[in-house]
Amino acid sequence: MIPLSGKKHGDYHRGYRCPSYEAATFVVSIVEKAHLHEKKPKMLRATLLRSLAGQACEPAAAGQYRPLQLGNVSQIDNGPEAGEEWTALRVQAPDGAEIGLVYDASIYGIDD
Repeated sequence: MIPLSGKKHGDYHRGYRCPSYEAATFVVSIVEKAHLHEKKPKMLRATLLRSLAGQACEPAAAGQYRPLQLGNVSQIDNGPEAGEEWTALRVQAPDGAEIGLVYDASIYGIDD
């Protein structure tokens, strides 16, 4: 289970609920492609946030999310012990719906 509090950490949330698994994988793939021409973490994060909005992904509500399928992963290196590991997942949400989740699975992520 992936526990999320729904709290905002700086300028992002630990998890984003997407309407579908395909939307979540699209968001993460956009961030991965952005690495080809962008190296600055701030710009990569901006790409992530724009892509989330473009796919109608919103901050995930508090609750337990049950992983059903693991998708692609893209990392944003913010320096020593400060990386983000954005992972696309198919999950069962607390309300029982099967949705996509874009989740920062980094070991350096702020605990929810």
